[in-house]
Amino acid sequence: MVLLLTAFFGCISLPGNAQFNLKTGYNISFISMPRLNDVVSMYNSSQTYTKSFPQLTWMHGIEAGLRYKFGAGALEVTYQGAFQQLRAEDDLPGTNESYSDRIKFGIHSGSFGYQVSGQIFGLGSDIQYQWYRTKVINGVTGDYQREIQNMFALKVYLMATLKGNKGVDIAIQPYWVSPFEEYNLKPLNDFLDQEGDPGTEKWNRFGLTILFYNGEK
Repeated sequence: MVLLLTAFFGCISLPGNAQFNLKTGYNISFISMPRLNDVVSMYNSSQTYTKSFPQLTWMHGIEAGLRYKFGAGALEVTYQGAFQQLRAEDDLPGTNESYSDRIKFGIHSGSFGYQVSGQIFGLGSDIQYQWYRTKVINGVTGDYQREIQNMFALKVYLMATLKGNKGVDIAIQPYWVSPFEEYNLKPLNDFLDQEGDPGTEKWNRFGLTILFYNGEK
């Protein structure tokens, strides 16, 4: 951690032969949210679903950004998105039709960070500004309720780079994201028309990103 903080906040001398690289990729992350899943389970128990809402255990999405590389060091600006949709199904009374209620979760983030790497291995850290979007959709009426929560987070990661052809390298990054604040579960509980306050919970995530870096290195 000392090395990461030193790398992130250290003084950096940018040589004249620095290179810009575009990056795009895909990420998957795993989370443990017992309080959130308790809220969803409580709602399941009050319904007659033929297929209940599953637990929220993982998310996935895209990642894109720009890297300014100079020697072993690099500065990056990044957008990262992680999404998951929970779906429950039931039959419409008196018909042969069914409907689906949905809960959509999204974590969007914009970040600035620093990384240091050799020919293959490296590590880095980002400061993220996150916005959490939660949307509950009623499958019968089509009505929905949506809310957004914002907070900062720290992302740290390791990196292994595989050199590719035509100026495109592949980077594999296992990462950990820890928000500075906790997610408030009461709005979701209220959307589901349930009583009480389930409190707050931190959305720590462990994940893996596969990135493609384009351009001269």
